[in-house]
Amino acid sequence: MKIAFSAMGIRYDNYKWSWTSDNPAPNNVTKKLLLWAKDVGYDGFELEDHWIDFYNMSDSEIKHYKSIIDSTGMPIPCIKTPGKNLCHPDVKDENKKKLLRAIEMASMLGADIISLNLASSNTLYNAPIANMVGVTESWGSSKDASEKDFELTAKSLREAAKKASYLGVSLAIEVHQHGIADTAKSTIKLLDMVGEKNVGANPDLGNIYWTYQIPEEDWAESINNLADRTLWWHCKNLNRVHIPDLNRSVFIKTTLDQGDIDYRYCVNTLHKAGYEGYILVEGTGDKDVLYNSKRNLNYLRDLLSDLD
Repeated sequence: MKIAFSAMGIRYDNYKWSWTSDNPAPNNVTKKLLLWAKDVGYDGFELEDHWIDFYNMSDSEIKHYKSIIDSTGMPIPCIKTPGKNLCHPDVKDENKKKLLRAIEMASMLGADIISLNLASSNTLYNAPIANMVGVTESWGSSKDASEKDFELTAKSLREAAKKASYLGVSLAIEVHQHGIADTAKSTIKLLDMVGEKNVGANPDLGNIYWTYQIPEEDWAESINNLADRTLWWHCKNLNRVHIPDLNRSVFIKTTLDQGDIDYRYCVNTLHKAGYEGYILVEGTGDKDVLYNSKRNLNYLRDLLSDLD
């Protein structure tokens, strides 16, 4: 397995990462950061649509951006496209359009995987943002999805998968809160409905763990069930503090070695299933992202060195 770097949460030079596409990282920041990541030992970079607004870039602009990335020697094995609900009538058409464009860009940038989640913002469901995680309900969840919602999502994913296959790209569905694929069970159901060989899973166990006050699935059960469907893998870790009197849990972000999820077990499980892809270090805790990125990298290298 290889290990990929994520810039999520980064503060670097004068740039601060955000969830909005109107805050693209300057090219000089991208270059310096990727040179740093390569120097400490990362094998690749997951490029997300919060880092650059690649949906609105022309082909020539994408090619120029690729030359900047290539100059660092750091490959982009995966493009991340979050928030792609494909069944809600208000957003499904625009989200499918963006997904199809992302497939074209992945091909141009040399990425062979797109990691997408099917989540939605709270505003789409008129839900309070304070109920983001750790509560009893989750907007846009698989619990609330109809069979038609699954069918519409699967239909769009099949269309995207066929285009992706032609361009040599695969789709990894990230297990994510506030989306129709928010558990291993619902993700497997969707993958079976899609039925395309180049569509698999991204088993982000942290997202399963923090969706509800009491996790819908045990993290070990989830990784066991998704191991042989995995194409890309987001890793974060958390400490859960359950407050039953308030009907909620709160979560403290940690490095991979300090949280409640046992990543030694998870790495071994994927290894036994034959997974040879990337581990994406998405969560680093809330403090010094670069320091924690190195700590996570060293921890994962240690785990990989102990594999049979």
